[in-house]
Parts: sequence; structure tokens; C-alpha cells
Amino acid sequence: MVGTLVLPAAAQMFYPIYWVKGTVITSSEASINGRQVVLYDSAGNLQSGIYADDAVGAAGASGLAGQFMINSFGAISQFANVGSTYYVAIPKGGDGYGAAPVEVTLSGSGVDTLSAPLVLAYGAGPNAPLSNPPRISEIRFGTRLYQRDLVARGEEFIVSGTTKISAKIDSDTHIDAASVRISASNRSSGAAAQIYQLSADNVTAQTAEEGVIKNMSVSYEIPETSKLNEGENVISITAANTTASTTETCVVTVAGGPLRIIGPVIAYPAPFSFTKHGKMEIQYQLSRDASLDIYLISVSGQTVKRFTCQAGQEGGTAGYNKVVWDGTTDMGPKAGNAVYVGTVVSKEDGKMLAKFKMSIVD
Repeated sequence: MVGTLVLPAAAQMFYPIYWVKGTVITSSEASINGRQVVLYDSAGNLQSGIYADDAVGAAGASGLAGQFMINSFGAISQFANVGSTYYVAIPKGGDGYGAAPVEVTLSGSGVDTLSAPLVLAYGAGPNAPLSNPPRISEIRFGTRLYQRDLVARGEEFIVSGTTKISAKIDSDTHIDAASVRISASNRSSGAAAQIYQLSADNVTAQTAEEGVIKNMSVSYEIPETSKLNEGENVISITAANTTASTTETCVVTVAGGPLRIIGPVIAYPAPFSFTKHGKMEIQYQLSRDASLDIYLISVSGQTVKRFTCQAGQEGGTAGYNKVVWDGTTDMGPKAGNAVYVGTVVSKEDGKMLAKFKMSIVD
């Protein structure tokens, strides 16, 4: 087993049975099967060897991959009591991975199941209750804020294979900068997760008081040599403080095939009024980063407005984009009331990717 706490020989004696069972999940950074899971009531007793344990997977009592069954009465010193609350966790192994504790109260039914799975993460372990783990927020891919609720509803969050990932990390205690890492695993390839270890160069901002870092912002651009694979990718961001760690997971999609507009181009509001709305937005999704020209053309064939969008910037980034227009033409005055045709053109090869209509009624 990985990172096993040695159970004294006396614990091999017969004990009554009261099962505590559950599952373990991972972001594919490290294997979970064979790891030791411990049930304990305090950090002091855990260190003294007073705990019950089991192995995850085939080597354990459950015999099932990713699962465990601990006999709560199987400790060297009887400590399990019905109605009392305990911790279940995975001790940190030699590879630095473990799982923060999940509480369980023995109900008296003979079998209790954890209310949440154990999550294998770098830097985690049984000591996590001693401090709140860091908080990871404001996760962005390129310029776009990750929208977890949209993904939960089944929408794809499209990114470039070499997207820039940024996040904010806050903590009540000192953040271990060396612990901050990003991992990526493709759901369909079955390949091992790629680990991107961040360095001081990836810290874009931080606040320290007497050497204690309690918040920082990080940014990492995935290199072409290890870019994300096409399809769904699970991106995990991990950070640890002095006693605990946390991992935030995002599901993003890298679109394959040639450059294209995904879905319709939407000009909003429609119709557009200068006096009522002030500005309008041209919204669309790109399959990958690309430099574009967007033309607004009058019914007479004259180009009244041209927008140029650079690859990786707003308007030219993989996924959702919006281009804002206040109605001013390239000639200077406001565009007149009329119906206009819009075209989205790739600067790489001059190919028209999409066509749309918009109208001005003022």
C-alpha cells in the first residue's frame, strides 16, 4: 500500500464488526487503489496508533476498485462508540498524495456510508481538520471566467489546447507556493494526467505579511509541446497551506477539426437603437484561437464598420466571444437606420466563417 501507517500486531485479533464504507475519487494524477484509509477520533490517537483501517480496492475488505470498508471496531484499543463522530481519511503517501477527512457518525445500524467521497489530492491528509484549506476562485481560461453552472447544465466550455489558466488563491494560513500545480486528463484518451508544476514566474500577484503569504494570483499558459488533447479535459488546480490542501476541478472542451464558428452569430439587442441601448454586442463561439475580421456591410455593398480581432484576445479566443459596437462607422458618423449584413472572416486564409444580419432602428 502507498503511505501505509503500520498497524500493530495486536490489531490482528478478532473484533466485533461495524462497517464504515465509502468511495475514493481522483483526478487521475495518482492511483487510489491499494492506499490505506483510516478511521480515527483525534489526531493524537491517530499518531498513537489508535485507529481502524482498510485498503482501497481489491486488497481491502470491499474488494471493489475505488471503494473501502473499515471495521470501526478493529482498532488496537476499542474507541468506536455508537452516536460518536469520527474522521475517515487517507494518510499522505510518499508521493505526497492523500485525502482530507470526511466526518462520519456511527448510527447504530451496523453499516454507515460516508456522506461524501474521499478526494485524493496532492498535500492532503488526516491533519486537514486542524486548518481550513486554501480557497481557489476566479478560475479563468484565457479571458473567460469558468462558468461551472453552465457546464453542469450540459453546455461545453470551449478552450484552446494552449489556453492560459489563471486563478486566485486565498488562505487563513501560509500558502505553500511549491504545492500549486495544474493537472489535465483527457476523458477519452485514457492517458495519464499531465502535471504542470507552477513556479515563481507563474505568480502574478501576492500579499505577504511578515513572510506569511495568505493570497496570491497565478497564471500558466499550456505550452504547445504538451497541449490539451481534443475532446473533454478535466483540469484540476491544487494548492496547499501549512496543514491542508484543496483542489478545484473544471471540465473544458478542446474542439477538433478546422477553424469554425460553433452555432449562430447573434447581434444583440435586435433591433439596435443608439438612444435606447447605447451599445450592441456581436456574440459567437470559435472552435479555437484565431485572428478574425468582422465586416458590417450596408445593402448597397459598402463596408460601414470593420472589427479586427487578434488570436487569443477578445473576439479571437476559443469559445465564447463578444464584440461591442456603439454604432460609430469607420467614416466617423453613426450608422443610419437600415438592415446590415455581417460577415466573420478568418485572417489566416480569408475564409468566411459565418454570415449574420442586424438592424438599426433609432
